[in-house]
Amino acid sequence: IKYLLFKPLYKIPYCFITIRNTVKKELSNHTSGNIKVVENFVQQKEPVQIADVPPALYDEYIYKIVIPGRLINKQKGQLDFIQSFEKIQRKVNKKLICYIIGDGPDYELFSNEIVTRKLEGSVILLGNRNDLLGIMKKSNLIVLPSRFEGVPLVLLEAASFNLKIIASDIVGFNDYLNPENLFKPYNIDSITEKTVEFINSDENGVGYKQALFNLLDRNVTHFVNDFYNAVLAQKS
Repeated sequence: IKYLLFKPLYKIPYCFITIRNTVKKELSNHTSGNIKVVENFVQQKEPVQIADVPPALYDEYIYKIVIPGRLINKQKGQLDFIQSFEKIQRKVNKKLICYIIGDGPDYELFSNEIVTRKLEGSVILLGNRNDLLGIMKKSNLIVLPSRFEGVPLVLLEAASFNLKIIASDIVGFNDYLNPENLFKPYNIDSITEKTVEFINSDENGVGYKQALFNLLDRNVTHFVNDFYNAVLAQKS
């Protein structure tokens, strides 16, 4: 239905600029317009000091998980992880805490689910934080359970600190993470199994593909120059 509604719109532009080759390939099936790729980048910055320290952040005996992103389940899929958390707890040999960082329209939905499942104190909604990078750096695992994505900055930010990341096996993540760092989206059992695997083993690597390292080497100058050249190319 979505494609049928938007099909006429693909015919209007004579050029497109996107941030990923995968999107370029998909667009090419719907338009004869010229398509240029301008890849994303992440600003290299040091974490700000953590003022309001989340519970157990500095407790080395507690395994800390971070799920960053806007609280909108239809895209980010945080509810899937909340629903898997009880299973994860039963299958690991460590005490866990999960920080969900961000704000959005589904805050109450997540809060109610946490209460219903009696996970208060184990799954904590921290809201928006300007010290997200600092919290991620102090944590053991970043989980990105999104159902669809572009190239999320949180992926690049976590990777810039060489953090362990597991994510949904979707376009936007599987371009940049190895298969062993991916789980099936919408699938509670797959999320559970992959998370348990990383918690119980210290041998799992960061699992970055070369494409992700290439993005980490980019900066604002690369992005601006590439965008400028892409625009000029469309005019020629």
